Amino acid sequence: MADPTLADLYDLIRTLAATTERRFDEHDAKLELRFAEQDAKLEQRFAEQGAKFEQRFAEQDAKFEQRFAEQDAKLEQRFAEQDAKLEQRFAEQGATLEQRFAEQDATLEQRFAEQDATLEQRFAEQDAKLEQRFAEQDAKLEQRFAQQDAKLEQRFAQQDAKFELRFVGLHALIVTVKEASEIQSARIDRLEHRVDRLEERMVRGFDRVDRRFADVDRRFATVEARLDGIDCAIKELRADVRRGRRRDGPNRGR
Repeated sequence: MADPTLADLYDLIRTLAATTERRFDEHDAKLELRFAEQDAKLEQRFAEQGAKFEQRFAEQDAKFEQRFAEQDAKLEQRFAEQDAKLEQRFAEQGATLEQRFAEQDATLEQRFAEQDATLEQRFAEQDAKLEQRFAEQDAKLEQRFAQQDAKLEQRFAQQDAKFELRFVGLHALIVTVKEASEIQSARIDRLEHRVDRLEERMVRGFDRVDRRFADVDRRFATVEARLDGIDCAIKELRADVRRGRRRDGPNRGR
């Protein structure tokens, strides 16, 4: 087999350079296609995640609005029922007290009438006895009025205690509603924390993409360095060939 000539070496080097250049172009095209596909997938995923987040936020807002409306309606109904019960009980207590006062007045009027008749009949004969009896009757009446006053005071005190308990119950209901609103606020804070974590994941995903781009850049730099080495080798071969021609002269190989 004959030794390759300088033209054959040039053709071989050109062929290798063209093949290398074509392979690099194909590799660049593949990388560009992969990057475009990755970008499209990332854009689609971000759009899907954004739509899901918007839908979830809308659902949460609707649920919160519905729950607050239900709570308001329940509170309004409970307050109305409590007001109606209080009004009814006040009316019943007032009617009972009026009836009792009327009965007491009728009893006292009857007793006074009887005492007056007795006194008118026995006035001339029994002044001293009447005076004594008036004193005894006055003492009894004072005692009965004192007892009636004590009973009324006790009943009013009991009613005040019941009203205090009812007002305490209403206050506890209001506090319960406030705690429920605080729980809803805590849930919203947790949702915001989840959104922050998703944003952090997105940031980490972008960081991974940046690192991949950096790796590709380093690979391109390595390829360019290799190409520079090949160019230097080709230049050295050309320089060696030229130096060989100059050293051997134009009649070398004849």
